[in-house]
This record gives sequence, structure tokens and C-alpha cells, in this order.
Amino acid sequence: MTDLDDRFADDLSSALSLTPSQSVSQSSGSFTNLPHAGGDAFSTLRRARSVKDRLEVVDEANLPAEVSQLPKIWMHGKPYIKTKWLHKKRKRWSKVDEYGERYVKLDRDDSSLGEYWLCNLCMQQGRTSLYATPNGATTAAKPHLQKDHRSLIGIGSSDGGSGAGDSEPSPRRQKTLEESLRKTLVTKTTGQFFRDTLLGWLAGANIPLSGIEHPLFRQLLCLMNKDLLQEFLPHSGDTVRAWIKAEFEAEKELLKDELARSPYKKRLTFNLWNSPNQYALLGITVHFVDQSQQLQFRLLALKRIFGSHGGENLGPVLQGVIEDFALSETIGYLTADNADSGDSAVRELFQALLPQDDSVFDLARRRRIRCVNHELNLSATGFLDGTFKEAIKSSLLDRKSANSFKKRTTSSKAGVNQAQFGSFTT
Repeated sequence: MTDLDDRFADDLSSALSLTPSQSVSQSSGSFTNLPHAGGDAFSTLRRARSVKDRLEVVDEANLPAEVSQLPKIWMHGKPYIKTKWLHKKRKRWSKVDEYGERYVKLDRDDSSLGEYWLCNLCMQQGRTSLYATPNGATTAAKPHLQKDHRSLIGIGSSDGGSGAGDSEPSPRRQKTLEESLRKTLVTKTTGQFFRDTLLGWLAGANIPLSGIEHPLFRQLLCLMNKDLLQEFLPHSGDTVRAWIKAEFEAEKELLKDELARSPYKKRLTFNLWNSPNQYALLGITVHFVDQSQQLQFRLLALKRIFGSHGGENLGPVLQGVIEDFALSETIGYLTADNADSGDSAVRELFQALLPQDDSVFDLARRRRIRCVNHELNLSATGFLDGTFKEAIKSSLLDRKSANSFKKRTTSSKAGVNQAQFGSFTT
């Protein structure tokens, strides 16, 4: 930790002289352990005299990924960081959080020494009122709000007293309590990166969601970092499923916004496919030009089809996806393979989108594009699979057989003529 400003020495020494059992609700300076000071915002952090001033110059939108690099808020000679800057499995919330904010006390190695609640009302008045919240409990903060801020009487029952004596554990219990609370801290950035990487691996490698529950997999990660494993890795595949669903919904909203900003028509391609586990899936892709005049394509949906694979069943699925992405007014042409179900699906779609239009069938016919690639694929596949080759071979064999029969017939006729001519000469 770097040396502090000399002008703060008196404040620091008085703060360090406080015993844990004394009240921490008093004025205090705020310091940081930044490695250098300059003419930028970081030097301003060092000169900040109050918690309020210190927080005003923190750019919370661009926090570093490492806990050691996070800006420290010094209160009563101890470094703290905001709890919301860290990755948390469970977000704790209480009524008192409307009037304050939670912090984590740091040890020298940047591990946690417990969570605390800082009163924002006192901070606005230049005072630092800090209360311990063991296991998230706010029993010490509530009496403070009731006594020092009378307008908040309805915040809950009080056991009497200001709660100042409860803001820190007694000196006798301080060491053991801090040891039990000490744990590795991880920033939100690192937590999000772990989550994205895990989901990418599960989806990209086609891993079952229950794969994270396997003991050997968890044991393998424990060898790397047990603390991070306990903090990040969920215990159930159901949690991963919820993560994936949340990511899907977030990306879906971004795609909706991207499509809405495009002023051009949207073209769709769709195709029915049977998965290895025999699920009939309808893939729907949108093709469009974005605001920068670049051609884009995005997968809109991969819908499971139940029942018939006819167009009367595919059309409503197409309609649902189009309406979900608000494309009804900007839909253009639709391309599918050459099956009859593609024709009827497009007819069903436009009949649902334009029920009052008498020329809807003609419109559906004009908007339906057949896939040339599908035709070429059928031809090539048929030849490579042997269908065409067998037909050609069969044709050649038939021609050879015909020629052979013709030769045999000609030879037989010549023999007969020769026999007849011989009989006449004898």
C-alpha cells in the first residue's frame, strides 16, 4: 500500500486508534492505494477528503477486471470496495438498502473480511456511518436509521439503542470472525467471462447441461482454483438452462432492435430438418441490409414442429416468428426447398398476414422463391449416391443386350438362309 498524504496523517492515526467495539459513526477521510498520482482523475482520488468526494470521481462504467485494481474506499483506516462491483451468486437486499450501500472490507491480499453497510444519509452530511452485516443481516443498520433519521421509523422494529455498539464485533471475537469471513473476491467482469465461456463450451461442444454436475469435472476445476469454483460453477444443470434462456432473451432483444433500425425489406429462408434424436426442427433465417448498407443474415428461430410437416402446419409457425420480431410490415420474399409444403406454407402465411386481400394467393406465388441450390443438391446427391449411375448403367446394359440380340437374330437368319440355299443346290 502506498504512502498516504501527510495532511491526512492525523485523521489516519485517530482512525486506527479506534477499537472495533467503538462506534464507527463519525467523520472520516477517504484514501486510496493507487500506485501513482498524476494530473488525471487518479490524482483527484488521492486528494478526495470524504467518501462522497471519493465516489464522485470513480468511473463505475469502466472498472478493471482485477480486484487488486479496483478503486479502494478507505474508511477508518481500512480499505473497502462496493459489493456491487463484485460477482455475487445471490444478491442480498433489505429495506435499509434504499438509504445506504453495501461494501466489502478487504484484507492485505484483497480477500474479503466481511460485508458492511454505509449510510448514504450520513455520508451526504460528511459523516461515515458504517455497520457490519454478518451473513447479510441488517440488524445493526436499522436501529441507526430509526434513531438518527427519525423520518424512517417505519423501517422495522428496534431492540433499543443506536446500534453503534453492534456495528463492529467485540475485540475478543474480531480475529476469529474475520478469519471465518475471509474469502477470495472476484469482479463482475471475471464472473461474466467465466459464465460466457462455460455456456460457449456447453453449446459449442454439444455438452449435456448436466455435465457440470459430474464429480470428476468439478474435481478437475478444483485443481485449478477451488475458491473460484465455489463462487462461479453452478451445482445444477437447471441453473445453466436458466442462464442460457436469459442469454437468449437478451440477444433476442438486441436482434429485434437491429431489425427495427433497418429501413429495408426482410427476406426469409426456412427449411425443415430432422435432428439425430428425430426432432422435426424448422430453421428460419432473416436476410437484410443494415443501416451501413451491409448485407446481414441472422438465425431467427429453430422451432420444433409437432404433427404434420405440411404447409398448413408450417405456416402458423412462420407467422408466429414473424410477428414476434415485428416483421409483418417489412416482410419480402421467402425462399425454401422445392417441396410442395413450401408453397402451401407461404400461402398460409400471407393468408394470415393479409386476410382481407383478394389477391393474396397471387402475392404468395410471386413472393415464393424456389431454392436453386436444392435442385443442384438433389442432382449431385442422386448421382453420388448411385441413383443416376445405376440408371445409366442399366441403359447401357439394355443397349448392349439389344445389340447382342440383334446380332444373334441376324446370325440365325443367315444360318437359315444358308441351310435353305444348300438344300436347293443339292
